[in-house]
Amino acid sequence: MNKRRWLNIGLFGLVLLLALLAWQEAGRDTAPPRTPLTTLTPGAVNKIEIFRRGRDSIMLTGQGDAWWLKAPLRVAANRFRVESLLGLLTTESLAQFPAQGKDLAAFGLDQPAVRATFNNTELTFGGMTPLDQRRYVLAGDTVHLIVDSYYFDLIAEVADFASRNLVPTEQRITALATPAFQLKQAEGGLWAVTPPGRIRSADAIQALVDEWQHVQALRVSLYQSAPARGEVTLALAGQQQALHYRITAQGPEWVLARPELGLQFHLSEEQAKRLFMPEPVVDGRSEGAGAAP
Repeated sequence: MNKRRWLNIGLFGLVLLLALLAWQEAGRDTAPPRTPLTTLTPGAVNKIEIFRRGRDSIMLTGQGDAWWLKAPLRVAANRFRVESLLGLLTTESLAQFPAQGKDLAAFGLDQPAVRATFNNTELTFGGMTPLDQRRYVLAGDTVHLIVDSYYFDLIAEVADFASRNLVPTEQRITALATPAFQLKQAEGGLWAVTPPGRIRSADAIQALVDEWQHVQALRVSLYQSAPARGEVTLALAGQQQALHYRITAQGPEWVLARPELGLQFHLSEEQAKRLFMPEPVVDGRSEGAGAAP
């Protein structure tokens, strides 16, 4: 028998072996299907209510990328926190058992600290397992065990549910006034700068407007009364009323407050430098950072 024949026999045997292994693998029991906490899909939700014992209740309404905090404050919502809350609906239920006949107090579900409703679907949050730190959640007539990460979104401070954008998404700046300079968009999209020459480069002006358009605060907190060190006014296309911010702190952290909303927005010193202290340009050379407002 020549070498080619032996090679063919060997290859044939290898194919048979691989086929046998594939058959054995297919015959094994597959992993059980993943069980979601609810059957409600995030895209179907347009209202979220969170009831927290000893804290303000939260109401959020919207859909897709457009969500609003309706209570206890009225302001655009933090989209990322809303997405996290909606993720709760489809998070994996690690274990389940019927609630009927069980002592709910044993699972911290008789007097829950937190309840949340998504449309008409209610979730009640109880205590935790002592060993693996899983959270008991009552959904309908079933008690589930889930990872505990979502609970911290539910008990967050009210201000954490507010958007960190200084300019609402999808709204466009048409004028901007700070203590150091003013910008106003004219017909044709050109920007007029006051005082003249404060920002001489058209590219620098557009970069500054874009910075204001998209900036997000490091964090948002409830408003605390403080003397104003200056004000910012932002006019928006299609909006009759401008946005007004009070500058109440400067330095390593800047604070821009909106007392009528009951909120204040915290910026880093670097963010504030880009927003308030654009560098004038003369003959292509920077004059250095402008004075702080």
